[in-house]
Amino acid sequence: MSKLLRSTNRVPSSGILLAAIVLASCGADTGAATAAPVAPDASAIEAAEPATPASAEPAVVQEPETPLKAAAEPAAAPAFIGRWGIDLAQCSIAQESEGAPMILRADGYDQHEAHCDFDSVNQTGPGQWHVTGQCDVEGDAQPIDDNFAIVDGNLEQWSGDRKAGVWTLVRCPG
Repeated sequence: MSKLLRSTNRVPSSGILLAAIVLASCGADTGAATAAPVAPDASAIEAAEPATPASAEPAVVQEPETPLKAAAEPAAAPAFIGRWGIDLAQCSIAQESEGAPMILRADGYDQHEAHCDFDSVNQTGPGQWHVTGQCDVEGDAQPIDDNFAIVDGNLEQWSGDRKAGVWTLVRCPG
C-alpha cells in the first residue's frame, strides 16, 4: 500500500490540498501572477496531520459553576418520636393489650385502642411541642390539645396551656 493512503480517522491529503488552495486565494492582490500551489510531499502531509482522529468530538468548554444557594435542610424529626411507657415494664406490653406503651409519630400516636392524628405540631421551645388533632378512643372521637417536652431524656406530657397533670414517660428501649 502507498504511504499516501490514509485511514478513515485522518484528514485526507486532498483536504489539505484544498485548504492550501483556499488559503492561497485569500492573499492580497499585488498585481503579480500567483503561482499555482504545489502539492506537498508525503512527509509534509504526515507532519501536518493532527495526532487525534478527525472524528474526535471537540472539547466541551464548561462554564464556571456559580455557587448554589444551600438547599433548605429538612426539619429534624421531633425528639418525641418513639415508644414511651410509665416505666420499662410497660414497654414490654403488646399494643393489643390494655396498658400498652404510647407509640408517638411525627403526625400522631397509637396506644392500645387510642389512635390520634395531629392536625398541627408546633415547636414552642427547645425540646417542647404543642400538638392538636383528633383521637379515636375505643370508637369515641375526641379532640387532642397536648404538650410534649423532653426533660432529662424523659417525655413529659400534659393537656392544655397550663402544666398541670403532667405525665412523665420513659423511652422504651429498641
